[in-house]
Amino acid sequence: MSPFQASSLTTAILSFALGLFVYLGNRKDKTSQIWAVTVFFVGLWSLGLFGVTFSSTELKALFWQQLLDGAAIFVPIAFLNFVLRLLNIEGKYKRISIFSWIVGLLVLALSFTKYFKVGVAPKLGFNFWIVPGPLYYIFPVTFIIFVSFSLALAIKEFVKTDNVVLKSQLKYVLATQVFGFFGGLTNFFPQFINIYPVGNYFIALYLFFISYAMFKHRLFNIKVLATELIIYAIWMFLLVRIFLAQTFSDRVTDGVLLVMLIIFGILLIRSVFREVEQREKLAIKTQYLTTLRDFSTSIIGTLDFKQTIQIIVNGISERFGYVGALLLLVNEEEHKIYPAAISQKGEISKVHTLLPVPLEKITAPFPENTALSAMSLNTGIVQIDEKLANFFMGVPAEALDKIQEAIGIKTIIAIPIITKGRKVGVLDIFINKPKAEINEEELDILKTMANEIGIVLVNSELFKKVSELSAYKTELMSIVAHQLKNPLVVIKGYSSLVQDGTVKGMKMYKEVFKKIKSSANKLIGTLNNILDLHHIEEGKMHYEFQKLELNKILKEMVDDFQIVANQKNIKLTFNKQADGDVFVNGDPYKLTQVFQNLIDNSLKYTEQGWIKVEAEEKDGSVLVVISDTGRGFTQELGNKLFQKFSRGVEENLILGTGLGLYICKEIVEAHNGKIWAESPGEGKGARFYVSLQAAEKEEKR
Repeated sequence: MSPFQASSLTTAILSFALGLFVYLGNRKDKTSQIWAVTVFFVGLWSLGLFGVTFSSTELKALFWQQLLDGAAIFVPIAFLNFVLRLLNIEGKYKRISIFSWIVGLLVLALSFTKYFKVGVAPKLGFNFWIVPGPLYYIFPVTFIIFVSFSLALAIKEFVKTDNVVLKSQLKYVLATQVFGFFGGLTNFFPQFINIYPVGNYFIALYLFFISYAMFKHRLFNIKVLATELIIYAIWMFLLVRIFLAQTFSDRVTDGVLLVMLIIFGILLIRSVFREVEQREKLAIKTQYLTTLRDFSTSIIGTLDFKQTIQIIVNGISERFGYVGALLLLVNEEEHKIYPAAISQKGEISKVHTLLPVPLEKITAPFPENTALSAMSLNTGIVQIDEKLANFFMGVPAEALDKIQEAIGIKTIIAIPIITKGRKVGVLDIFINKPKAEINEEELDILKTMANEIGIVLVNSELFKKVSELSAYKTELMSIVAHQLKNPLVVIKGYSSLVQDGTVKGMKMYKEVFKKIKSSANKLIGTLNNILDLHHIEEGKMHYEFQKLELNKILKEMVDDFQIVANQKNIKLTFNKQADGDVFVNGDPYKLTQVFQNLIDNSLKYTEQGWIKVEAEEKDGSVLVVISDTGRGFTQELGNKLFQKFSRGVEENLILGTGLGLYICKEIVEAHNGKIWAESPGEGKGARFYVSLQAAEKEEKR
């Protein structure tokens, strides 16, 4: 037997043994199944190669050559599917997988024709070697294509993954491809360039790399099986010795030894099983602690809430090798649950293009929500399912089914985040393995992590609120100081003129005191706004509701502002509803404050033209509209007009705290009403709307 024949036979035997070990180690695991198929084809290929080169007749050599061709055709195809399974992307490349097997069957059919091989003949010192036909080149071409594609996928994942275990596995898978397939490629050399297939000796090295990866890097969980096979082999050996023993004493001795070894073997197998189990648990816990530590390190480096939650979801998917993670948070004020952050790397990034609406615009009611994500938060129980559409409201089921198939999600886990009784949100984990393969230990780790994340989120949110409060305090002090300072300067200046005798004559005195009074009124207005803001923030704003005739209030205010309007040459009018009085239930002082503020704003921001105040009752509500031909505003400014400290475009030319419209909004909403503003754009005027519930009119007798 030549060294070449010996290496081929050795590779065949070891391949069959390795495939059997892997398959028996976990028959239900698809990764083990597809690898067993791969090495089975490698074993048949090597056995066929041994048979061809060892045969003494052409007929025998042709038989072995056909076995060799059939097996070799499917080796790169089976390996490609093994890589797809290992990387958990078989769903994404399902069509390519099916296509590869179809191509394999077509090439197999071709291998039985003269177009593939003419026959076999002696060559390069071998008894027989294939004589290729005119279409034989299709075989090495498809071989190279499938091997190269597998290699590209493995390299791509090796570069981008942060999963330490997967990276270690891929390192040895890549070594397998280099030594196994590129060694096997040299078997095509004699057919085309008449060179000895020296690389065939290196094919056996793939067994070393895969076997090492099995035991050291958990590529397949067969450590317990290997121990069992060794123990079983010893038991069988002793059992055979008992039957072959020549004397009774030998049988007794072997029998006692067998009983002892059975007891020892059972204990050893249990010990190995517990060791493997403990190591796996320890590995998961270590990865969990490492992830939490990295979360803490990354979060300390940023004080931004959005960055914090993005770090969390990215870290979960990257460190644990999941497809992705989605963090849903509860908006307690609006009674809604919404997506706050989703993993950004890998296949999960396709979600944004596959969703019919932007992710940030998707919201769902809470707690009135039957989807599994919300249900997990309502019940405090982890929800696990294999259908993505069961977890979300507000997105069509067809779109979610499409996303699940495209990304390769097989199981979804919704973990409630509840901290100190507060329902913070839900952590949705997207996993690329079946529900049956998720064990309790993994769930316990994820639940513990969710609890830790809840604490991080609450603390981060508190820090955000403290930061906003600090900024708010700074802004308030800045504006208030400015608004208090200006009127006080005016009062002090004119008082000094009176004191030093500069002001003379009754007319001049009246003018000076008019300006002092105006500045004092501005001071009072600023202080009132600050007091109202304080009462609103503390929830202590007091209202005295009574039935009011709104037309009367509006008419009196328009009359009061006529002097200012005339001074600016602006036409200020009030259009009363034609069919009588308009009644609402409200606080007369607070509603007067609202409409006074709106009319005053129109006067501030209108240089010429007109201002109209209108009131209309319709369908059980009263709508007050204050329109003007003033400066108007952009849509961007309109979106924040009713926020604290928001003022017009040219705010440096207009005095005010920026609190008036915010206070108006709070007052109107306390009356179960609505307030909003519209404008065609800058320089095109504005319209402010106040909608209130109408009160019942008194019946006339």
